[in-house]
Parts: sequence; C-alpha cells; structure tokens
Amino acid sequence: MNRTILSLTIAYTIFSSGTIFSQEVDNVYYPTLKGSYLGQKLPGNIPEVFAPNIVNFGLTTRDIAISEDGKEIYFRVGLPGFSRTAILETREIDGRWTAPEVTSFSSDPRWRNLEPCLSPDGKEFFFSSNRPADPASDKPGPFNIWRVKRMANGWSEPLRLNDSINGSDGTFFPSVTKDGTLYYGREGKDGLGEIWRVKKGKDDGYLSPEKLPKQVNAGESRYNPFVAPDESYVILPIYGLKDTQGGMDYYIVFRNPDDTWCEPINLGSTINTPTNGEISVFVSRDSRYLFFCSSRIKEGIFSSGEKLTLKKFKEIARESGANGDLAIYWVSAEFIEKLRSENFKK
Repeated sequence: MNRTILSLTIAYTIFSSGTIFSQEVDNVYYPTLKGSYLGQKLPGNIPEVFAPNIVNFGLTTRDIAISEDGKEIYFRVGLPGFSRTAILETREIDGRWTAPEVTSFSSDPRWRNLEPCLSPDGKEFFFSSNRPADPASDKPGPFNIWRVKRMANGWSEPLRLNDSINGSDGTFFPSVTKDGTLYYGREGKDGLGEIWRVKKGKDDGYLSPEKLPKQVNAGESRYNPFVAPDESYVILPIYGLKDTQGGMDYYIVFRNPDDTWCEPINLGSTINTPTNGEISVFVSRDSRYLFFCSSRIKEGIFSSGEKLTLKKFKEIARESGANGDLAIYWVSAEFIEKLRSENFKK
C-alpha cells in the first residue's frame, strides 16, 4: 500500500475528528495514545467501533490480532475493490502507542496480505498472502498461509507453509493454539469453505492436516476460524444454518475434553446482522473482549423524516466504520462463558 496515501487518509480523518495531536510521523500529526487498547474507552455489552480514526480510519478494515501482553496490535486495511491490502501494526513503547505503519513483510504492493495471527507466545506471526511460492516470479499465486519469526531486529523473511497445508486452492485465516496447533480455512473443490487443523510436529514442521467434524464444518459454507489458545472453542462465520440473522453469521463451537465438539451456537443479533459483513473475529488473550468485523450502519444515523442529501452522505462517510463499510468492532466477551456453562458437556 502506498504509504503517502495511507498517511494522508489518517491525517484527514484525525483532523476532522477534532483530536489533539502531539506526534509527527512522515509529516502527519498523530495523537498521543496511552493505556490498554490504544487508550480507548472499554466497551460494554453493546458493540462499538474499535479505535475510530486510528484503526478504523476510512479504509475497508477487518482482521485484527493483539499480543498476549496487549502491547502490539495488528490489523488489515484495504483499498476499494480489494485492489490493495496490507497488514498494519502499532506498538506501545515507553507507555505510548506508535502511529500505525505497514509491516515489513506486507509492504510490497504487488501482493495482497491479510488475516494476521500472532502465536500466543509472540514468537511467530502467520498471515494469508497471494505472493508466489517462487520468489523469482512476478505473478501472484493462490492465497496461502505464510509465517515469519520474531528476530532481534524485527521479523524474518516470510516462509510459505508446506504443501500439505497449502496447495493450489486458497488457504486462509490462520489461528494458533498454545501448543502450536494451527486452525485455518481452505477452499474446497466446490469453492465452498472448509475448516481444517494441523498439529505441530518435530523440527518446526507439521503433522498431517485433518478436516474438522460436521459441528465445525456446519451449514453450506464456513470460513475464517478463530481458535481459543487452549483449544476450548472456535468462533467462525457460517453460511446456511436455519437460525441465521441473514447472510453469514458468527457461531461458537465448544470443544469437549475428549476432542468431540458441541453443536454450533449463533452469537445472536447483538453481534450478527442481516448483512454479509460477519467475516473475521478475534478474542483478546485475557478473554475479556470480542473483536469482530461487521458492515453495519450505526443506529440513529437518520432522524425521523430526514431526507437524503449530499451533505448527509458526507457526514456518514466521515463516520469511520459504522457507515456500511467493513470495520472492526469490539464488545464485552462475558457472554462466551455463559454460553459455555449452558452448553458444555459435563
């Protein structure tokens, strides 16, 4: 992604928000942010746009990953039409958050990079990319899962995972447990999404992948699984179940100690909407907050009897997220434990 375009976009949205600035990055002023989660007011039981004008600043925004200590946040932004996508990062250093920047492994505009995943120990970073397996090629390949490792001075060069995981079909949305088990989505031969997992083997390799059972691979198609670090549940978008709010919905599937799975549970109308914007999800490592992508429009954006005008369109467009575009929301995750207690096999 062109860094100048990104900086100008951040500058416009921040200046229009009335924020007070005290950092300058690439000739763009950026607010000083202190505290957990970019110093944002913590959400309750009603979803709110996460970090408006900072993470959600007007571009299509989805996919988020946060380190266990909460001091690193990664998210994906894209230009219209999926023409360019990149993974951005912001870090808390000496009590202050840095301005978001494109990661070192996501800066080549030839390739589209998305779906960040930081391993629970923070030593590995996984993502999906259409960069070619052959580094000498200038032609994009299918979306596959890649990995970088944390080095003393940053991240290593990306390494494509082996062909037993990746292949000629698309492979998406890596999510990793504490023991290194990798969950991911795969396009089936019919073009529909399937959920797979593969356990870590010796010498930094992997064992044979396995397709997860029908409780996880429910409905007509399913995508982008987030697995709890202890592998006690997976949350994923599923299309085609009878209790859908409309389109694709987020469901949680709890895993029993004997590696059997409960039936999928719809996360309900507070999280899901009739749109198809429910496409990626993440739970903070302290299990307190659910982050999710949605394309909802904010309640009360039109007053009774109000007519559409160009001025109103411009006002809506300045609402970073909450205007029908894909944006990252967050909400208290307390309801997950309630669902677990109601549905977990004793």
